[in-house]
Amino acid sequence: MSAAPKLYLVPQAAAHEWLTAEEAIARTGLTDRWLREQARHGSIISRATGRTGRNGKPLREYLASSLPASERRVAEACSNAASAMRSLPLFTDSQVALPAKAAPDTLPVGAAAQRQAEERWAVLQPIVDFDKDPLRYAALRLKDGSQVTSQTRMLEYQAEISGVYSRTLKRWLKRWRDGGLAALADRNRQDKGLSRWFEEHPEAKDVTAAAYLQPEQSKIAAYEALQRWCSRAGILAPHYSTVRRWLDSDDLPEPVVTLAREGERALKERHLPFLRKAYTDIAPNQIWVSDHMIHDVLVRNDCFEGAAPNAAIRLRFTAMIDYRSRKPMGYCWTVEGSSRSIALALRRGIERYGAPSTLYVDNGKDYKRVARGAAPVWKRVASEQFVADVAWVESLGVLSRLGIEVQHCLKYHPQSKHIERFFRTLHMRLDRVIAGYTTGNAYRRPGATNALAVAHQRAIKSGHAEASPLLRASELIQLGTAWLETEYSVAPHRGRGMDGRSPNEVYDGGYPVESRHIPDLSNLDHLFWARAQRKLDSGNIRLANEFYGPAVGDEVGSANLFTHGSNDVFVHYDENEIAPETAIVTDLDGRVLARVHRVQLQPHSAAAQPYIAASMAERMRLKKAARETVRTIRKRADQAGYVPAIDVLRERTQLPAATQQHINDRPTARKPKAGQNTVAPPSAVDIATDFLEALSE
Repeated sequence: MSAAPKLYLVPQAAAHEWLTAEEAIARTGLTDRWLREQARHGSIISRATGRTGRNGKPLREYLASSLPASERRVAEACSNAASAMRSLPLFTDSQVALPAKAAPDTLPVGAAAQRQAEERWAVLQPIVDFDKDPLRYAALRLKDGSQVTSQTRMLEYQAEISGVYSRTLKRWLKRWRDGGLAALADRNRQDKGLSRWFEEHPEAKDVTAAAYLQPEQSKIAAYEALQRWCSRAGILAPHYSTVRRWLDSDDLPEPVVTLAREGERALKERHLPFLRKAYTDIAPNQIWVSDHMIHDVLVRNDCFEGAAPNAAIRLRFTAMIDYRSRKPMGYCWTVEGSSRSIALALRRGIERYGAPSTLYVDNGKDYKRVARGAAPVWKRVASEQFVADVAWVESLGVLSRLGIEVQHCLKYHPQSKHIERFFRTLHMRLDRVIAGYTTGNAYRRPGATNALAVAHQRAIKSGHAEASPLLRASELIQLGTAWLETEYSVAPHRGRGMDGRSPNEVYDGGYPVESRHIPDLSNLDHLFWARAQRKLDSGNIRLANEFYGPAVGDEVGSANLFTHGSNDVFVHYDENEIAPETAIVTDLDGRVLARVHRVQLQPHSAAAQPYIAASMAERMRLKKAARETVRTIRKRADQAGYVPAIDVLRERTQLPAATQQHINDRPTARKPKAGQNTVAPPSAVDIATDFLEALSE
C-alpha cells in the first residue's frame, strides 16, 4: 500500500522572524497596547514597515526573539502545532473511508455575515471618527445631560442609542482594530456541525453509516443498529435526535448517501459534473442528433391505425436535428415511437439534405436496432467475433449501407444530447398555445383541458365525433411542420456557437446547396427484419408453428439460450418467408444470444441415432456445467463464512438432551406383533356375503 498523501500549507515559523502586531497577538495573546508600550520603552525590538493601517497610523513589526521568554515559548509552540496540524495526512487507516472533509472556515463569509459586519460598523464608526473631528459631535448629550467630550463618552452615547452594552461595543471595537471589518461578523464555531458523542466514539460512525447507507433504510433503523452495537460494547447510547442530526450533517456527504441509497443513476443526475461540448469545431451536416418526444397536447386521432379512431391521444414526435446549426433535418409523428419512426425521420432528412457522417442517438432499444451493423464511432474496425455474428445477416441496416457511423450517448444522461433543449422549446412555443395542453403532468393538468376531455368523451358517446372540441391529429402535424419550418428554423438562436444567427443561416452558410449530395434512395427500401417476442422452451423457441434451436456444435449459442431459462427473448426473422430457415435470437435489450435454425423432426429409424447421440451429449454437457456452477457457488459461500439458516437456528435453540418433557403425544393402542393371532378386517365381499346369508334366513 502506498504511503498516505500529506498536505503541507506553510513552513514552521522561525524564532528570528519579524511578526506583525496581528501575528504577535494571535500567537501570544498579548494586547496591541502592551506591544506598543514595550516597544516605546525598548523592552522589545520593533521596526517600521513603511505601511499605514486602516486608521492612518504607521504599522510596525516586532522581532519574535525579543519577546519575553514565556510569550516566546507560547508563540513557538503555537507555530509548531500549526505546522504539525497542517502536515497531517489527509487519510489514515483508522479513519472512516469517506471523502476528506475540509476544516471549518473561521472567517465570516456570505451575505449574512457581510450584512452583520456592516451593521456593527455603523454603530462603531462615530466612536472611531470622534478623535478626528470632536467638534462634529459637540452637540450630543448623554441621558444624564452631560456633553460628549471624549471617545469613552462617545462609546457610552452609542450604547444608549443602539441598545448594545458598552462591554459589547468595546469588544467589537477591539475586533475591528485587530482584524478590520470582516472581524466584526461572528465567526463560525470550530465544532459547528460536529457531534461530540460521535467524535468521542469514531467507531460508532461506521456502524451508523453502514446501517443507514442501505436502499430505503430509515434513520430509526440506523439508530436501532447503533443501540445494539452500544449494548455489546458497553457504551451508553446517545439520544435519537443526536443520531438524526449526525446523519444529516456534513460527515456523511450527500453524494455518498445518494449513491448508497438510490444508486448510480441518481448520483449521475444530481451530483456528477459533466462536460460542456463545443459546437464551432463541427461542420453542418456532420452529426445529426435524434430522439423521441411526446407532445403535451391531447388530440383526436383521425389518421393513425395504431390507436382507436377518434380516440384522445398524445402524439409522439421523432426528430433529427443538425448538431452544429440545431436545424431540424427529418421528423415524423406517430402514436408510439419505434425504429420504424426513426427510419422514416432519417429517410426524410436524407431526401432533403443528404446523409450525415455520424448519427448521435439514444441508448433505447429502438435506436440500437436502427444502428445494427453500423460501425461504432470509437471502433471503426469490427472485431472478428462481431463479423462472425452478423456476416450471415442479409441486410445490415440503413446506417451501415449509407456509411453512417453511430454514436450512443451516455445512459441516463440527458445533458449529453442538446436535442432535449430543442424539445423543451417546442413544448414552450407550440404545445402551450394549443387548446388541450396537458403540461405533461396529470397532477398539474389545467382545468380547461379536463373540460375538453369530458366534452370529447360526450361527443364520442353520442356518435358525433366531429363535434369534439379536441384538435385533430392531422392538424397538430400541420401546425408542427409550419412551426419548425417557418418559425424555429428562421428565428435567431442564442445557443453556444450560434452568435444570434438562425439555424438556417448557420446550416446554409457552412453547407451550401451546391455541396449537398443526395444518395440513392433505393438503399432505404428494406431496413429491418421483423421482430417477435417469444418465450424460451428448453433452449428452443417456437416461430410460425416451427421449432428453432442452435446448430449442432454451437456450444456458445446453446449455452446462452440455456442460461436464459424460460425468459422472454426477441426473435428476428425475414418476414417475407413463411417459415424462415434461420433467425437470430436476442435478449430484450438487443444483445445477440444465438443464431438458430429450424429444427428437423427425426424419423423413428436408425438414421436418427447420430442426432440422438449429439442431443444427449449436449444435454449432459449443459447439466454438468450447471452442476459445477452450483458447486462453485456453494464453495465460495463457505469460504466467505456463509452459515445456513438451519445451523443458525440450531445454535440459537440449544435444545437439551432430554426432550421427553416437551413431547405431547396421544396414546394409541399397541399394534400386535407379527405371529400373534390377528384378524384382518372384513372385506366388501365378506360384508355382502354375510348380508345375503342373513337375508335368506
